[in-house]
Amino acid sequence: MRSYLDAEELSQLLLDLAEELDVPPSKYEEAADHYMSVGDWLNSEGSELAVYGPVIYSQGSFGLGTAVKPLGDGDYDVDAVCLLENPPIGLDQKRLKAMVGNRLKAHETYRRLLEPEGRRCWTLKYADASRFHLDVLPAIPHRGLDYQEAIHITDNQEPPTFWGDSNPKGYQLWFKDRMKVVFARQRELAALAKTANVEDIPEYEVRTPLQRLIQILKRHRDLHYGKDKDKPISIIITTLAARAYDNESDLYQALVKVIPGMKAHITYKNGAAQIPNPVIPSENFADKWLEQPRKQQVFFEWLARVETFGKILAEVGTPEELRTVLDEHFGTDVSNATLAKVASRKPLLAKGIELRQAQPSRASGILVPRFLNWLAPFTVGHREKPNWIEEDAKPLQLQAWVEGAGGRRPLRKGETVPKGQSLLFEVLAQPGSTETIYWQVVNTGREAESNGDLRGKMLATGSKAHRERTKYTGTHWVECFFVRSNGRLLPECTARSGEFVVKIE
Repeated sequence: MRSYLDAEELSQLLLDLAEELDVPPSKYEEAADHYMSVGDWLNSEGSELAVYGPVIYSQGSFGLGTAVKPLGDGDYDVDAVCLLENPPIGLDQKRLKAMVGNRLKAHETYRRLLEPEGRRCWTLKYADASRFHLDVLPAIPHRGLDYQEAIHITDNQEPPTFWGDSNPKGYQLWFKDRMKVVFARQRELAALAKTANVEDIPEYEVRTPLQRLIQILKRHRDLHYGKDKDKPISIIITTLAARAYDNESDLYQALVKVIPGMKAHITYKNGAAQIPNPVIPSENFADKWLEQPRKQQVFFEWLARVETFGKILAEVGTPEELRTVLDEHFGTDVSNATLAKVASRKPLLAKGIELRQAQPSRASGILVPRFLNWLAPFTVGHREKPNWIEEDAKPLQLQAWVEGAGGRRPLRKGETVPKGQSLLFEVLAQPGSTETIYWQVVNTGREAESNGDLRGKMLATGSKAHRERTKYTGTHWVECFFVRSNGRLLPECTARSGEFVVKIE
């Protein structure tokens, strides 16, 4: 069957989907603030640990750039290692665990946030508004293991003198090496777009097809097996996907190659599955599969299911089929938001969404396309949803300038500008006699929120030009609409510009 979307559109669709799962950059910064603040407290004057050189660093998905937004009202789970670089001679894991726990309890705020002691970690559960769990894993260097950055970790279910092995820094280096070609290229492009130096681009702002694919796989897992105690664990998904990845620069090509290739990197020894830790080969990530065979069964069941998604995606013939596939595999919320982005580029898809969302009118009993679950590429709660339908909206060309005492200069989409600048936006097309011009300005970020100035209203100005002043740090955008009243219950959007993004620093 001929696909409704071509290969390039399929790749963009997957990118749209992955971006819906993205952890906002502000959350990466907030996570770093949390664990660095904990590190400062563990290392501050009066701490029993200070003399032993405690350092704290991230591990897990935040460190790998594969974190996804939690489902529903779940928490962001941040993992950090607290490493004593110069531990005392004879220190056992029980005492180390107690030393870290006691120091956390000595802090008034951390004492309130501290959860009951876990098997390996101490967990801080932050306020509801933050939605963070921070797991702090006490550790010491592994002097006897010839692997870069290897550590001994605590485990209260083992004898005090028995240390578990781990190597989160080594694993991060291995993971980055698996995608280094594409990562370097994308970081250079990001720097070029911002006219910045490559080293000034934070790593968390760059996402390779491997990282995007792992985000997609993890959300698929969470949605279908999230409540199953035997669900596939992230370290297995990440390791197998990274081994199967060959620096594909296209997300769809990565999906169709990597998912079927993951099985090839599972070996067997005496009937037991082997998925070695790439930086500590003696560790088998699938060690529990033999004693708990349902874990292996669920993993292959999930893998077959997500592989089916990749095959079906290439065969969808209509907007309805595409929506059904996305709904089934990723849920309605992610499906709606992803399809809205696709519809903005492929107008016929909008009709498919509208028919799906049509509801009987109480007044007439006929089908009236309503707001159609309109979700823009930038979905924020304070962005007003339009009260019109959109069937065959044409693209509007929008130009922008930065104005100042020295005149004006063109402003590019996505450009970063400082505060205190005057911006002029102008639509080039001429509206029809029955069309009204609407402008929508949306801002985001903590600064606008703390000042009670989050904006997102539709403004019927009737003007082809709109002026703004850069006031708050964050990502903001402007969009223009031509709307016509045509005798229907709802007016019709005949043309729209798409979001003109401006970043303010």
